[in-house]
Amino acid sequence: MTAWFSRKRAVRTGTYGIGVAGAVGLAVFLGSGHGYPVQSVHQLSGSAWLASSQAGQLTLLDGASAEVAAQVQAAPAGHVLDVVQQGSTAYAIDETAGTLRRVDGATFAPGAPATPIADAASALTAFADSRHVYALDTQRGLLVTVDPHTLAATGTQQGLSAQLAAGTATLDDAGRLWLVDDATGDLTRAADGTIEVRRGVAAPGKDLMALVNGKPVVVDTAGRRAVSVDPADGSPTGTLDLDLRPSDTVAVSGAPHANRLYVVASRGVLEICDLSAHSCSDTVPLDSGGNDLGAAVESGDRVFVPDYTTGQVWVIDLGQHTVVATAQVLTPAAKFQLLTRDGIVFFNDPNSERAGVISLDGAVTQVAKYDPADPTKGLPGHQPSSPSAPPVSQQTKPTSAPPSKTPPSKTPPSKTPPSQPTPSTPPPGGGSSPPPSTPQPTGPSTPPILASSTPSLPSTPSSAAKSTTASAPSSTPTTTPSPTKPAATLTITLSNPNLKFGETENLAVAAGDGTAITSAHWTYGDNQSGDGAAVSHAWARPANATQQTFQVTVAAVLADGRKAQTGMSLTVNHPDTATVPNVVSEDETTAQQQIAGAGLTSSITPVINNFVPVGQVMAQTPVGGGTVAWGSSVALTVSSGPAALWDMVSHACDSAHWSSGAGPLPCPGGGGDATGFAMIHAGSDCYYFTSGQGFCNFLETHPQWVPNGFIYGVYTLPRPVIAGDHFRATLGFMAPKSGSPGKASVTFRLVGPNGQQLGAWDLKAADAKTIDADVDLSTVAAGVTQLTLRVDAHGDVGQCWASWAAMTFGP
Repeated sequence: MTAWFSRKRAVRTGTYGIGVAGAVGLAVFLGSGHGYPVQSVHQLSGSAWLASSQAGQLTLLDGASAEVAAQVQAAPAGHVLDVVQQGSTAYAIDETAGTLRRVDGATFAPGAPATPIADAASALTAFADSRHVYALDTQRGLLVTVDPHTLAATGTQQGLSAQLAAGTATLDDAGRLWLVDDATGDLTRAADGTIEVRRGVAAPGKDLMALVNGKPVVVDTAGRRAVSVDPADGSPTGTLDLDLRPSDTVAVSGAPHANRLYVVASRGVLEICDLSAHSCSDTVPLDSGGNDLGAAVESGDRVFVPDYTTGQVWVIDLGQHTVVATAQVLTPAAKFQLLTRDGIVFFNDPNSERAGVISLDGAVTQVAKYDPADPTKGLPGHQPSSPSAPPVSQQTKPTSAPPSKTPPSKTPPSKTPPSQPTPSTPPPGGGSSPPPSTPQPTGPSTPPILASSTPSLPSTPSSAAKSTTASAPSSTPTTTPSPTKPAATLTITLSNPNLKFGETENLAVAAGDGTAITSAHWTYGDNQSGDGAAVSHAWARPANATQQTFQVTVAAVLADGRKAQTGMSLTVNHPDTATVPNVVSEDETTAQQQIAGAGLTSSITPVINNFVPVGQVMAQTPVGGGTVAWGSSVALTVSSGPAALWDMVSHACDSAHWSSGAGPLPCPGGGGDATGFAMIHAGSDCYYFTSGQGFCNFLETHPQWVPNGFIYGVYTLPRPVIAGDHFRATLGFMAPKSGSPGKASVTFRLVGPNGQQLGAWDLKAADAKTIDADVDLSTVAAGVTQLTLRVDAHGDVGQCWASWAAMTFGP
């Protein structure tokens, strides 16, 4: 209960946090496997790739319709399978084989499995963005960057001294990989082939990484604090105390577009920390009774917390900080994955067919990723062994459990191969497909001898030989068979062997023996074709490609009727220059995609803006439409959203210097100091003002105890003033414990640089009122970094307890 006081000071009782000795025990919550899914990844149309270890498949689940959009065999059935994704592309991590496999987001075609780190096996994990795929061996501390299309290594394998575990690594929005060492608390930053280590960012112990508003945050569990990190160099920029117990197991995550850190503790609470306000004042009880809980995910104005013990998800309203629903997703319960894509929340059991979508009100739509009776049903080239009903989506309301299901066996059912021909797609797990059987000829293995062009004569009876009339020689000449012509060979010639995208290439085909070509048909490997012995073609650059190899083929008919075909691989490189796209007003992700598609790179500078939506590009250098060298960088200025309100009361001593007519003053000052004083009142230090209002957070400023005394404080702001910033405060006098308010009369002033008066308010204690001051700083003080508060007394300064309550700087 808050105690209210008048101006006569009461004895203050200090409130202190309870210190707990010893390290806080932490466990990281895991789903199936331990890949690190990309945070803040945009999957088109709210769709997500989900892994199924028992079937060895990846399933693309469309969140809007809650239907399966694609099924891909990514590994042998029964292999431990995980997935990370970038845009619409999936990267399947086979932790049993230690391989990585790309699944194209447009065609759903799986590429060949790659082994980025030999013998990594179950220690293999991966991170992906639009320019890189990082493959990491968490057991041996090995890191390699691979091409996101071919999965071929683009640099040398690098060693990491850090001891890594699940939850100790994250990929930020700029494609930088961050890892914290459990044993030392050192922070490692990997970017563009370089590794940098910053020592002792956290205390040794169980340390975790979270991505908050696209930036890395280290959760130091031994020190019970969260450490914000500058993405540019890894230096700590701020710390925040966390309420952790020795028995807590903790999962951490962050809001994708706000400075909120979510800490889920096994004792059954969700702690919501505002990094901008340096506060973890919002705690939501989950009534989970020590259940096994996982990391929270955010969608809209809701936060979702998985409960693996019960198979349900807690749905929390961010505005009210209360649980609004519990969604039963798995019955019976099992460890599951919870993720969000484009505002849609998905859940996935990687060890069964069970998956689905959770709405913001907690309603659950169950979806079968595959048919457990015939897991290959739905795959390209599937030949069903027996008819089975297709999977059906089922929707359940929040708090109601779906019908119980018999859990699938962990051993995949044996399947008899169908008698039909096997599909041409490579088998899962990385082996190449066996070549198709060559049809056996039905006739003799040698071709028949060419016959004479003259028909054979009928047989002569034996009596004819005895005829007295001799047979005359035949007048029809005998034709000698002509020799068989050798098979034709073709040669392709190019006019420009160092071709670039957009340039015209002249191609010609000729027979090796000089025979004329009467017709020729070309395919260029880019879904285009042409006709003629000599043709011209220009290859367009696929998005994000720096070079690409195309398979060119030509089929020709020679003048003597022979036919032949040949082909070649043609590598086309990027041009020397590129046109800069105009991406101003685009969202950050779209802008980076367009710039990469033009053959350029980009850098992001976040800037606070009180009007432009977070993530929107405000400016670019160079501007759109210009021509620059290929691979050049485009600097983007991106809105990080409106600034956080800065509490000027709490920073009155650490960010301001106070003075009176007697000279500099200490802060906080003493209540009886005749030279004047500034004093912060906060927490339970509450007082009434002469208006009758009670305040618990205000700044008392008493002028020097002389007629017409004054006091002023010069604030250094946390940042320059920008458009939309305001100074706001409630101005008044503290009330005496008894008697009249007195004769105090003052002018409150807000002053800018060079003495520029930005606002002035006259007030008398006897007025028994407060004044709500609101100054739009952007019209009078844009760009300034200092503001001065001043109180000028008029006449007697007795009981001149001039106070500034609810005083803030910001939008």
